[in-house]
Amino acid sequence: MTVCRSEVLVGLLPGSVTTFQTELDSSCQTLSRRSAEFRAGRACAHAALRGLGVSGTVTRRPDRSPHWPQGSIGSISHCAHLAVAVATTDRELSGLGVDVEEDLDISVDLDPLLFTTQERQVVRTTEYLPLAAILVSAKESAFKSWYPITGTQLEFTDVEITLDLSARGFFADMLKPSQTGNQPPRVRGRFARHAGHIFTTAWA
Repeated sequence: MTVCRSEVLVGLLPGSVTTFQTELDSSCQTLSRRSAEFRAGRACAHAALRGLGVSGTVTRRPDRSPHWPQGSIGSISHCAHLAVAVATTDRELSGLGVDVEEDLDISVDLDPLLFTTQERQVVRTTEYLPLAAILVSAKESAFKSWYPITGTQLEFTDVEITLDLSARGFFADMLKPSQTGNQPPRVRGRFARHAGHIFTTAWA
């Protein structure tokens, strides 16, 4: 497995964040693929930590979310062909999220389950494609950025994305009250389409 710096993600994040990715072998069977994706994501995460000079490994919390070494935060994502991870020790950042998806559009027949009223209007009136898939990926990155801060499980319609297509950026607002009682920070993010994939990042 070859893990290398992700040049695509470098352009989507603050300079204090390290980014790594690896390609997955497409010949894996379904059951072994899940294990391969997990291992690839962890390999990228550990490379990101080493790039920051952080010792230790990413473990798993009881809720199965990644637990990063003390003093660091990060995020992992994988799809059928690619795994990515980002990490930072920047104390100015309280949350960090990343998502990678295959570059496929989503049927608008599913939009009531995925999008708020405002987002549905944007999807229906904007020709930029695949807009629906970008919105869903942005929500995934926002979920990961918020969860360590709020401990709140979210549905897709609990988050509203405001896109800035000219800057390939977005903001994410949590519409559901946090379990901690604290007002969650507004998340900022960016997106890119590259080599058959959609990449999104988010940070708070």
